[in-house]
Amino acid sequence: MNEEPDSDVRRRLVMLAASFALASCGGGGGGGAPTPPASPPPPPPPPPPPAARGAKRGVAYDFATLAALQAVASGVG
Repeated sequence: MNEEPDSDVRRRLVMLAASFALASCGGGGGGGAPTPPASPPPPPPPPPPPAARGAKRGVAYDFATLAALQAVASGVG
């Protein structure tokens, strides 16, 4: 006769633990809140403006002839 109350207490503790587990994981509800629709991705940023050409600086060479100067006069780029 002493075994019956222990099994009843054990059964109630197991049921209590199971109800805590269901309540903590959200299993007791049924329907959750609807998820809002995903917003569209933001538009891509505009492309950066093309880089301006740098200011020309003085020539660091000592040209001996006019032909040598004219060969590099058009610049690079």
